[in-house]
Amino acid sequence: MHTATVMSTAAPVTVSFSCAGFQGTTLIDFPGRIASILFTGGCNLRCPYCHNGALFTVSDDDLMPAEALREELDKRHDFIDGIVITGGEPSLHPELVAFAREVKDRYGLEIKLDTNGLDPAFIRAMLPYVDYVAVDLKTLPERYYLLGAQAGAGSIRERLRETKMLLTGVTARVEYRTTMYPPVVDGVETLAAMLELVPPSADLYLQRFIPRNAWSEEAQKSASFEPAELEAMALELRRLTGRDRIYLRTYS
Repeated sequence: MHTATVMSTAAPVTVSFSCAGFQGTTLIDFPGRIASILFTGGCNLRCPYCHNGALFTVSDDDLMPAEALREELDKRHDFIDGIVITGGEPSLHPELVAFAREVKDRYGLEIKLDTNGLDPAFIRAMLPYVDYVAVDLKTLPERYYLLGAQAGAGSIRERLRETKMLLTGVTARVEYRTTMYPPVVDGVETLAAMLELVPPSADLYLQRFIPRNAWSEEAQKSASFEPAELEAMALELRRLTGRDRIYLRTYS
């Protein structure tokens, strides 16, 4: 449901972030909300199955100027409920904390943050301003090197554990999601081990890997789990772990 927003009567603020892309309206990326999407450039991983590989490296010339972004939000804020900050990887841009605060002050919009969860300090700083956090939990920490991670498994596990602690008991809605790419997430046993890194109250979505949307030729040639296989995994995972907040996103 759309909730009307009112421009703040406080001193004007400046939306001071140059984004790598902007989508005016989405009905699916912020559950229950009409939203705009702000894409950030750069990522500290290189997941073969990523749908946004074009955002791995973005030149300054290709950025949307901060003033243009502000004009878009000025124009749209009465017709949307929130914005989605996604990427790329938003945590590479610490200036987003000030941007999120400015968006709250000026527009009163809800904010959804998409992140890989590897920078808990960034998440901690963003939490006062976000209403929904979606963490992309890729695989077991020992397998992150297959996704281009420069940090070792121990460091990745420590960071993801801290992110879990930060997101346990928060007022924001929390979603974890895992793209079911068979070379790195090969079945129920892997998923069950990964759940150690997911807050008990969080929703967990198993997302079907779509080869045609992948940026790498490697992933484009990989097979995907069928929806029936994913449903069976979700049922078995619920049985093994006692968790019932496990869902599917199969796409078409």
